Amino acid sequence: MIEQLNKKIILYTPSLRPGGVYESNKLLAEGFSKKNYEVVIVSNRKTDLEIKNFKHIYLNAGDLVRPFVLKRIILQEKPIAIFANMLPQNISLAIAKKFINKKTNTKYFGFVRTSTSYLDHSKIYHLPYRFLVRNLYSSLDKIVAVSKITATDVEKAFFIRKDKIDVIYDPLDINLINKLSEESLSGEDKYIFSKKTLLYAGRFSDGKGLDLLLKVFQEIRKSTNDINLVLVGDGELKEKT
Repeated sequence: MIEQLNKKIILYTPSLRPGGVYESNKLLAEGFSKKNYEVVIVSNRKTDLEIKNFKHIYLNAGDLVRPFVLKRIILQEKPIAIFANMLPQNISLAIAKKFINKKTNTKYFGFVRTSTSYLDHSKIYHLPYRFLVRNLYSSLDKIVAVSKITATDVEKAFFIRKDKIDVIYDPLDINLINKLSEESLSGEDKYIFSKKTLLYAGRFSDGKGLDLLLKVFQEIRKSTNDINLVLVGDGELKEKT
């Protein structure tokens, strides 16, 4: 007999758009659902993209008000766990938790997905911000880093204790990958991959270092023409890339 849905999980994301955060949370939502958890997707604002078959709630609030709207939703939905994605959402979640006075059974997790925090905040005048983030992160039950490099970066950038961080890699749809791997390449694809190939798969957006990748590829091409660069993804910079 299938267990009734009686456990709720919130996945808190930035406004949904094509990319790793969307794909990861889609697989997490589907995986939790198969385990008989009720999943609610909370996003900052509505976009044209949704994770199908799940309830969506939109905060529709500015940065200062957002934690208090999130607090209200947490108290209404009463999840057993809430997973926030990326630094701004982790901060909003931590502030929301600090203002929840009543005792709840909710566990609070912050996903860290980038490995440039120390580089971005290494100046001496960034220290107050780094200690502020440390204080907020310390109120979460766990920080989940999607790689060992990401874990090291957040530990160094915000002085987070190692035992506060767990490394959990992004989920993958292995069955889909195996199915697609059996498909034949088109004639154009065979031609492209007949040479050595640099492959980028991700969102086309600022902060991904695509400008640096293109510069590096141009330097490589000065030494050899026997190499191709393939960019796979979507995003606001797609037309410029």
